[in-house]
This record gives sequence, C-alpha cells and structure tokens, in this order.
Amino acid sequence: MSNKGILYLIIVVLLVVGMITIPKFYKSLDPLKTDFYLDNSKVYLLREYDYDRSHAQLAKAIESMRELEKELDEQGKFIIETSIKDLDKISEEIENKELSKADLNAAYAKALDALTYAEIKISEHLLEENSSKDAIIALKYGMVHLRNALKYSDSEELKNFEMHIYEELDSLIANKSLSHDEMKKKLDHLLEELDYIVEEKDSIK
Repeated sequence: MSNKGILYLIIVVLLVVGMITIPKFYKSLDPLKTDFYLDNSKVYLLREYDYDRSHAQLAKAIESMRELEKELDEQGKFIIETSIKDLDKISEEIENKELSKADLNAAYAKALDALTYAEIKISEHLLEENSSKDAIIALKYGMVHLRNALKYSDSEELKNFEMHIYEELDSLIANKSLSHDEMKKKLDHLLEELDYIVEEKDSIK
C-alpha cells in the first residue's frame, strides 16, 4: 500500500474509533472519498508526472462530490457546483498538459471548503431530526475537510479563515450545553462565512 493510502486508512480508522458509527444519513457514501481522490490526483501529477492517472482521480473526486450533492438543499447544491466548475477547469488543464500548480491548489482548497459547507448543512438536517450524535459526526467530517484544505491553501488569509472555521467547529463540538437552536444559529453564521469564501474568492481564469 502506498504512503498516501496508509495515511487515508489511518484517518478513517481514527474517525471510526472517535465516532463509533457513521450516520445513516450518508448511506453508502464515504464522506472522505473526495479528499482521497484529490490527494491522489495531485500526487500523480506533481510527483509522478502521470497526467492520465491524475485526470482519472480528479474525475472520481468530482463524481463523489456529485453523489453528496444529491443529499443537499438548493443552496448546498449551488455551493458544490460552484467549486466543481473550478475542478472542471483543472481537469481541462491536466488533459491539455497546461496545468498551473497555483490553479490546482486554489481549486482543490475551494472544493474542500465547499465540502465543509455541505457537512454543516448535513449537520443542521440531522439536528432537525434530533440526531445530535450524528450531527456532531458530520461536523467532525467538516473539520477533516478543512485540515485537508490547508494543504492546498496558498494564501495566509485563506489559511487563517479555514483555521477560524475549524476552531469554531471544534468549540461547538466541545460545548455540550448548547441547545439545538443555539447550535443551529452558530452553524448558520459559519455557513454564511463559507458561502462568501467559496463564491467570492477568485475563480480560475
């Protein structure tokens, strides 16, 4: 097994150990598939110069995002689609062998920020169903996406933003005294911040 495969396995094991179960909401979905495929895509491209395998892994990442998208409301779908547009541009660049590393990093970070948005949306849905434990699990997945996004984020401003969201989620998870309404209010605020950064930050030209 490759180093990246071992790292992914370790992350999954740690999540399972820490969370005990995966929410039924995800059904057959693997919430970390996109992270894994994006990482593979970059490794194949920048370390092995294998454009075909990199392109194939990116295609799988986009497909996995579309699977998750089906479970979201209209705004959640819009945020995912906004990030997929940039991934599509990267796919074209890889196919034409005209890739900019900065473009790749920006698009991959944006995709993972969008996935964090999706996990918060899922968490809110689970709160409405009084599934507090599962809602917390969804937030933890969001934190994993943010940690992975930091590997791609080039600007200090974006890194600071992602760390801010990460710390806010960590604080929410640790606060056992919040009511569902209080948590939803805080999550709504984080969604507004993520909405802005995914929609407004520079797209790939």
